[in-house]
Amino acid sequence: MGFRFRKSFKVFPGIRINVSKSGVSTSVSVPGATVNLGRGRVTTTAGLPGTGLSYRTSRKLGAAAPAGEAPAASGAWWLLKFILALGLLMMAVCQLWGVLA
Repeated sequence: MGFRFRKSFKVFPGIRINVSKSGVSTSVSVPGATVNLGRGRVTTTAGLPGTGLSYRTSRKLGAAAPAGEAPAASGAWWLLKFILALGLLMMAVCQLWGVLA
């Protein structure tokens, strides 16, 4: 197992500069979502805070969308539908357990 190095610097709230032995990247985030730009790639991560559930996509900068996929929108729409469905499921479970009024 090799050594790893990573250091992150907060520039402004929600904006970080990340330095590692493989290069430098920039992250822009809000609670539950992060976009990371570095090493010729854009990585987008969205999740439900506190649950450990997240969805991550990664694409080369300037790369075309894969065949059969609408440019840039397909993954975002799938993620939005997933999060909404998960939220509805969680609300239903909470209603059944009497957590919500």
